[in-house]
Parts: sequence; C-alpha cells; structure tokens
Amino acid sequence: FTLAPRDGGGLTLSGLFDGGPAALAGLEVGDALQAIDGQATQDWMPAQAWQALEGRGKARFEVARPAAEVRGVVLARAR
Repeated sequence: FTLAPRDGGGLTLSGLFDGGPAALAGLEVGDALQAIDGQATQDWMPAQAWQALEGRGKARFEVARPAAEVRGVVLARAR
C-alpha cells in the first residue's frame, strides 16, 4: 500500500497492491490511517509510518472510512 498526507492532518491510504495484505484485509483507497499499534498517526507524515513499520512482520492498523466505524486490522508483511 501507499500513503499520502490527509487534509487536516494524518494519513490516508493512497494506493493498494492487488493481492497485498492491505487489499486482502479489505482496506480501500481513501481509508484514513488513525493508528499503528495503538500509536496515533494524526501528526505523522508517510515517512514516519514507514519508519514505525520498518523491520516488523506485522502491525495493527486502525483505519476509518468516511461514513463508517473505525476498525482495526492486523497486517502481516508479504514476503
């Protein structure tokens, strides 16, 4: 997946790879990334998210979709 800064702060999923962990977990382009492993991403830029994920096999993401509830998913890195 790819990330972009979101208007008003935070991060949004800007792209998904077909068959990748994020797509298989049901995430969609435009979902707002609210936290990684419980750490809020409101003030982060994409590089900070990638640093937080570096070297990790999996992480828990909290995402919000317009007009939907916040949901948590655990993503494992594709090898």
